Amino acid sequence: MLVQDTQNYQNHIQNTFTFETDPDFTPSETSNQMIPITQQWLDEVLRHLNLSKRDSEYLAQKLKQNNLLQSSVKITGYRNRHTIFQQYFTANAENTFVYCNDIGKLITEMNINYVPHKWRLFIDSSKTSLKAVLLYYNNKKPSIPIAYNTNTKETYESVRNILEAVNYNNHKWRLCCDLKMISLVCGLQGGYTKNMCFICLWNTRYKGNQYQKRDWDNRHDYVIGAANVIHNPLISPDKVLLPPLHIKLGIFKNFVKALPVEGQAFTTLRSKFPRLSAAKVKEGMFNGPDIRRLMKNYEFDRSLDPKQLVAWLAIKDVISNFLEKEYQAAVLWTLDE
Repeated sequence: MLVQDTQNYQNHIQNTFTFETDPDFTPSETSNQMIPITQQWLDEVLRHLNLSKRDSEYLAQKLKQNNLLQSSVKITGYRNRHTIFQQYFTANAENTFVYCNDIGKLITEMNINYVPHKWRLFIDSSKTSLKAVLLYYNNKKPSIPIAYNTNTKETYESVRNILEAVNYNNHKWRLCCDLKMISLVCGLQGGYTKNMCFICLWNTRYKGNQYQKRDWDNRHDYVIGAANVIHNPLISPDKVLLPPLHIKLGIFKNFVKALPVEGQAFTTLRSKFPRLSAAKVKEGMFNGPDIRRLMKNYEFDRSLDPKQLVAWLAIKDVISNFLEKEYQAAVLWTLDE
């Protein structure tokens, strides 16, 4: 039966499809010939792949070795592709400060539609430098460095020079940075001061229970000499975005510091992070990935007593449903409005 079915299927194929040569068919003479890649096609593909200069040259070199490129294609031109962007940057006479002189044209040159309110200004410093970078609101665009200052620290004057150089008043980006930088751009005095908050007049010297008194007067005016204001604000406080990462680190740090050293929870922390010394664990010196890892660890939950567990579950709820999710949704909602 199987042989008969197979024979019937073969007869059906032969009757349906003609395998004889069609006298009117002329095969293409170039159907089996390779078409070399042109310079324009190669540049377009490498741009779409978002490869670095080194990776672009490496891929082009491999294609050249296999005779896949036209003879006129240049593979070393990617080494200097940054020169087209140099015209948008200016350096001072000492070559210690470089900034973008036309941010709109720079972003347009990168084939990105520039909408100022969709970008965030990030300012941060290291031990020897101060940098300013533009970040896209949903991180789907590349970050764009717009200013870099060497041999300087986080000071009011250095940040003011950066904002003036990049013409901040013409763009009015929202600012995202750490709490120290927020106080600096708002003109507040540094250090552990009496009124360190840029939103309200929270009194750090308050002798009562800080957890019971939660309502403080809003900081409406920034008057030099009052409430620890020593400079005029560099940007409007309404443009400042609270840093969720720093808030998360601070909440978790206070929670860990409240745990007894001889308790089971502290011992579990030491076992989960053996590379951290006991002193660092006691002071809550953890980073973002450490906290996310601990939030998924149910062994740590079981090591807490009932009161500690209630506090820990509340912290996890704040981190998961506000600092990571609802915070981002609120930012997107504000952007849409």
